[in-house]
Amino acid sequence: NLMLPMEIRGEISKAEMEQRADQALESVGLKDWGKKSPKELSGGMRQRAAFARTVLTGSDLLLLDEPFSALDYQTRLSVGDDIGQIIRTRLSMREWLLEQWEREKKTVLFITHDVEEAVFLSSRILVVENMPITHLKSIEVPAEYPRTREELMRPEIVKLKEDLIDMLRRETV
Repeated sequence: NLMLPMEIRGEISKAEMEQRADQALESVGLKDWGKKSPKELSGGMRQRAAFARTVLTGSDLLLLDEPFSALDYQTRLSVGDDIGQIIRTRLSMREWLLEQWEREKKTVLFITHDVEEAVFLSSRILVVENMPITHLKSIEVPAEYPRTREELMRPEIVKLKEDLIDMLRRETV
């Protein structure tokens, strides 16, 4: 499945496609899972494979529409689940996406309703101000890359998150 974007584009040998797919799988922590079918992967593993496939499209622009929302669904808590592990999985996916962005130098349009996710990942956030959408408000995130979780606790970042939450509340009223 990872090689499909490269097969569609053509001009790449099968050996090169396999090498790139193996590298992409390794970069998302799935090095030994390349021969498995999607049904043999957990939800989080399928999500990481989907990211790897997206990167392998070769496009300079990646559109990611609520890419971590499936992880929320797939990691619903049941008795005995480790909430810490679930949180670490989401954080590692965010950190992985930042690593991919830094390494690949691609433009990422990331659509999310998760304010903390938007602030952690973005250099600029576009907010829908009214419906139907006629205007987007552009807000710069006052933080440098690479980002850390600690940086999200800085007063100006906490204020930005609160302002964004207020905007979302107004939008739903």
